[in-house]
Amino acid sequence: MNTNDLHLTEDQLDDHLIGDLAAPAAAHLAACALCTARVAEAASPIASFQSVSLAWSERLSATAPIPSPSASRALLERRLVWSMAIALCAAGLSLTGISHRSAAPVPTVAASTRTAAPTAAELSRDNQLLRTIDSELDASAESPAALGLAPVSTTTRARAANTAYQD
Repeated sequence: MNTNDLHLTEDQLDDHLIGDLAAPAAAHLAACALCTARVAEAASPIASFQSVSLAWSERLSATAPIPSPSASRALLERRLVWSMAIALCAAGLSLTGISHRSAAPVPTVAASTRTAAPTAAELSRDNQLLRTIDSELDASAESPAALGLAPVSTTTRARAANTAYQD
């Protein structure tokens, strides 16, 4: 309170409006009609602003679309999947970098090195090996002709395909 005129100061009025008025000033406010009128005069625009802003926010929230939880969850899942994919790629790249650094160097072969031409004895041994393999394959498997199968021509394949689609 102001000691000169024994009424509430502007600061004390502000304290009352925010709910922080000291007990002696609150006792004066309860007894003084002039200070009560000043508080009402200051509180009126605040109450008006509060009611208008509350009405505006209620009207806005009533017209605003409510986001569906499934859409936000799907977005979260997609972000999680992409994050995991990026993390796996980063881990893979770091592991390949580690394996390349720790691998033993590969010996290089000069491009100008030529192998000698095979000798007649090597060619003879290779040809004998191929003949042996060929005869074993012929003996162990029956030929299609022995089973009564004839080679299929392209026209026979086309006819077979057409009849398969017609069935």
